[in-house]
Amino acid sequence: MKKFFSYIWPTTRRFPSKINGTLEITYMNGKKVLDTENANYSYGSLQKILEIGLTKVELNAVENILLLGMGGGSVIHSLRNTFEYTKNIVA
Repeated sequence: MKKFFSYIWPTTRRFPSKINGTLEITYMNGKKVLDTENANYSYGSLQKILEIGLTKVELNAVENILLLGMGGGSVIHSLRNTFEYTKNIVA
């Protein structure tokens, strides 16, 4: 039910972090979105921009992908599910 309601009414929980200030985890559109004051780490608007950029890459010609800084792991989700990339990903 929580996932269903996240499409209608997103919920946000905040957690203090000595390193990153406040971490915000928002359950929105069936996904957990991780944000800090200065960055979006998973899904969210930057994920959509990344996916637009990935449409410009000929991924079927790419044998290996090296990810530096994975955030919440949403990049791998996009590569595997949205773009059906099945080759090597090193993170």
